[in-house]
Amino acid sequence: ELKKLYEIMTRTDGIYGGRFSGAGIKGCCMALIDPDFKESIRETVTKEYLRVFPQFSDSFSVHFCSSADGVHLDE
Repeated sequence: ELKKLYEIMTRTDGIYGGRFSGAGIKGCCMALIDPDFKESIRETVTKEYLRVFPQFSDSFSVHFCSSADGVHLDE
């Protein structure tokens, strides 16, 4: 299921790239996106994923978060 999710993400406008995280039981895919595409990404990924895996309609979800300002060295 995660491989299919990644394939869907690679074909979705507004997604720059992605990767797996915790890819075992209850793993996920994370992606860097263009925020202007946020809602169309949610709609496309959800529609395409549930078309292939309708059995997950009660548990599949898309979440958005903001990245931090990165790591900095104290001088």
